[in-house]
Amino acid sequence: MTKPIYNFDGAPNNAYQFLAGDVQTQIEKTGDKTKRTFSGVAYHGGQIDDHWYWGNLVFDLDGLDLSDGKVPMLVEHDRDQRCGFINSHNIGDAGLSIEGTLLSNEHGTTIANDADEGYPWQMSVSITPKRVETVEQGTVTVNGRTFNAPVTIFRSNTIREVSFCALGADRHTSAQIFNENRDHTTPKGDNVDLEQAKAKITELEASLSQEQSDKQAAIDALNEFKQAKREQDIAALATKTGQEFSEDKLTALKSMDETSFSMFASMMPAKTEQGKGVQLSQELFNEQATYGVQARDTGGSFETKFAEWSKA
Repeated sequence: MTKPIYNFDGAPNNAYQFLAGDVQTQIEKTGDKTKRTFSGVAYHGGQIDDHWYWGNLVFDLDGLDLSDGKVPMLVEHDRDQRCGFINSHNIGDAGLSIEGTLLSNEHGTTIANDADEGYPWQMSVSITPKRVETVEQGTVTVNGRTFNAPVTIFRSNTIREVSFCALGADRHTSAQIFNENRDHTTPKGDNVDLEQAKAKITELEASLSQEQSDKQAAIDALNEFKQAKREQDIAALATKTGQEFSEDKLTALKSMDETSFSMFASMMPAKTEQGKGVQLSQELFNEQATYGVQARDTGGSFETKFAEWSKA
């Protein structure tokens, strides 16, 4: 038995964000060093088991709309963290496969740098349906596959954005993405008991609290990963230059953003034949730690100071 679900317009926004099973993400290097591409399976075409709001869930890929033009790629469904866009997609046996380009801004660079260092990014797809059905008995065929009841089906779907999410990120990260043109079908005679509604609210609040805790844990793990990698890079830099950095210089090196540190490390000479490293001016560290990449755009002050230090 299939029927439209009760007024799903009341579902919270984060009920439409999904880590769709075993996704695969690849970030490639191109001949143009300023451009990075990515590819992956945004949705495998099968059933998402035990979703916190919808239960067992399947997206109907027939007639899928990937919005107009290039579909945005975000970080954690945050509109302020734009990191790329989807150039093309394909619907086949593997499900929904996408390919795209990363931006050269801070967010796109972070995604690429972390992937280069081995961080396992996942994809989370934001889907807004125009129609939602529940199958309470029997079976239903969607995307060429047969699914057993109970299962919820999203029909006439639109993808507004896809996000890169940290490993272990929750499946209902908050995002202000809402389809204003959904069909709001409510079966007549279905009255929700007040006590049941209160119990559902309590359940959702507890689930949201746990998911927020899980998200923070994922963010903490990512920060620890970056900190450990930076400490390894600083140790390698000390070996290369034959220097033992002071506490002030260590603090400055740790506070640099990834682009500034990479530029700084690439310009530092190896230790001399006598095995003595060249001593760096604290002013050079201060400028890099304070201005980062911007120092490169203000008349070449960083390069000038570096050249003067190299000749000293």
